[in-house]
Amino acid sequence: MKPIPRTNKFQMKNVANENGVNAEAKCTVPPFLTDGLLNKRMYCSSLYCNNTMLPCFIPNMCSEQYFEENIHGLQLGNSGFLVAEHDELTVDSIGYFVVVQKRDFTQTYISFLQHVEQDPFVTKPFFVTKDKNQWYSNKYYWYYNFTHFLKIVEQTYNSCFAHLFGPSTDPYVYFTTDGSICTMYVKQDVSDQVYMYQSESLYPLLPFNSSYFNFANCQHINDTEITTGFLNSTYDVFQCKFTDAICPFSEFLVECSDDMPLQFQQLTTSQTGEQIVLFNKMFLSFELTTNNLYPFFTYGASSPVPYVDFTVDNIPKNRNFAIKCYARQKSEDVLIPITLKKNERFNINFTVEDYN
Repeated sequence: MKPIPRTNKFQMKNVANENGVNAEAKCTVPPFLTDGLLNKRMYCSSLYCNNTMLPCFIPNMCSEQYFEENIHGLQLGNSGFLVAEHDELTVDSIGYFVVVQKRDFTQTYISFLQHVEQDPFVTKPFFVTKDKNQWYSNKYYWYYNFTHFLKIVEQTYNSCFAHLFGPSTDPYVYFTTDGSICTMYVKQDVSDQVYMYQSESLYPLLPFNSSYFNFANCQHINDTEITTGFLNSTYDVFQCKFTDAICPFSEFLVECSDDMPLQFQQLTTSQTGEQIVLFNKMFLSFELTTNNLYPFFTYGASSPVPYVDFTVDNIPKNRNFAIKCYARQKSEDVLIPITLKKNERFNINFTVEDYN
């Protein structure tokens, strides 16, 4: 029978006194972590970290290839007279588009979505970003409210309809949400005259009842029989439920400084350079979902316990133990440092089991 270990506990914490402080903490190694380490193991017993400065959404990066492939894809279909809007790469180009096509196939209008920054105090890039690490780490492209993105989609659809049918007193398209369900209203007098499409990249974010029709590179939003009186017009009603696809992060990771001889996790990633160095220093990881991410992440030890082993038996008594927290971005696997606003906090408690 395995002996019952003696236990010791210690805490590390940081309360931000100013905006933009990293979620990190440092302490001198406690006396019970200086010798006999090969017969000890440590685990995180609890963790709390505010993360209101993390975005709830980061749009896809765009490229010249994205424009060329998708315009070419429409030209291969039954598109009639095709007009493209925002088809030149700028710092505000993002990787999504919508299409509105007249049902007689005489006119098709494609419009690529344009980013609108949510934080006016963030500096706009001078040049188009082509490096994915730089893109997903740049706060200029961070959204703190998904409704902001919905309004961009709404405006883009309205631009398409205005091009095909002229200006309208009431909006052609209007989005609302309660946070879990998205509702898109489309004026019935024009809805019956067009096919509406969204790019494949938009579908995971707005999974309306859709199918492939006419074009292979975007999805047709299927017709609805639900209508409602809204504003001064009759609107067709389309609804979908949001999914975890909106959340840009998959894991909460904790990095350790080189001073502590911990057994680091072997995390699989396609990253290189500075990013791979960060991955190599991670010793704790916690899965994230939209339900446990905002406005704080919290963890209490549960099975399986996230044990951390040591790689040497003794360390100097004055050794520092420094840790820092990151959010792991999903699609491109970028590690983004978590920062704290004034009075926000990061607390982590460790338990050390001694089998000597």
